[in-house]
Amino acid sequence: MKFKKTPFIIGEVASAHEGNYNKAIKIGKSAFKAGADAVKFQIFKCQNLMSKKNPLYKKFKKFEISKENWIKILKQFKKNQLLIAEIFDLDSLIFANKQKIFKIYKLPSTCLNNKEMLNYLSKINKQIIIAAGGATFEEINYAFKKLKKNKKNIIIMAGFQNFPTKIEDTNLSKISLIKETFKTKMGYADHIDSSENLYPFSIPLMAYTLGADIIEKHITLNRKEKGTDYYSSLDPEEFKKFVDFFKKSNTAFSANKWNLTKAEIKYRKFNKTFAVAKSNLLKGHRIKRKDLHFKRTNKAGITVDQLTSCVGKILKKNKLIDEIILPKELK
Repeated sequence: MKFKKTPFIIGEVASAHEGNYNKAIKIGKSAFKAGADAVKFQIFKCQNLMSKKNPLYKKFKKFEISKENWIKILKQFKKNQLLIAEIFDLDSLIFANKQKIFKIYKLPSTCLNNKEMLNYLSKINKQIIIAAGGATFEEINYAFKKLKKNKKNIIIMAGFQNFPTKIEDTNLSKISLIKETFKTKMGYADHIDSSENLYPFSIPLMAYTLGADIIEKHITLNRKEKGTDYYSSLDPEEFKKFVDFFKKSNTAFSANKWNLTKAEIKYRKFNKTFAVAKSNLLKGHRIKRKDLHFKRTNKAGITVDQLTSCVGKILKKNKLIDEIILPKELK
């Protein structure tokens, strides 16, 4: 699919549902209601993702949603609502693709060297997001080459979660570096502490100005409950403000052509100087350089750079001192 509008905002549910499928539905619907262009769910089988010896295994196991409950979740969303699946193992990828609802898949940096998943993704006609956070350049390049036949469908996304990510660790300069190297669409997954003043809004906006057309932002139902991933999440109302902020900020950018806006034309009339009569001039008078002053008139007329083309022309009407002289009043 083509991203017809930018910035493109993804509401990231991640594990904010904490394994409760009803909560996952509520968060996803809240993201769309707040104005998200897409909602992303993370799908995984804990036994394929993590060793049982890992101290975090039991915690992640609680976040795992069964296939039956995923089907219940997906049925709650409309076909025209864009859903993204971030998949962490081949079984989950195959399952997600069978649902025929996800238009985009995200490959986490954990899986950039997973040949089976890369081969599967290269054979389906879907847009793929490659997560670059915490990955080496070699790993990103490896995954990119494996998917290169679908290059137009590849998005590389900078940013990583560090519960929360510190400002000094965002390393936004990577966006330009990746974009220049791979010549593909860029995204940025923001994980700044949501309680930080201004930064949860300004850091993603900086990423956008550097070339990240797609911005991913975590959303939860109530940040005050301090649930999973709450550090970098926004409440639905905060998320709506975030979307509105981004959409409005985007109007500050214009096309790469030097066209004056209506506001600039109005400002130009106020600010620029135009030709006025230096003394009273009669109809039929032939204009000389010494007849003109250039002053602010609050009306567009003859500019100083147009002076040469006006000298020698004849006035069609009388002009009082300080009165503006318009091009149409000369012959």
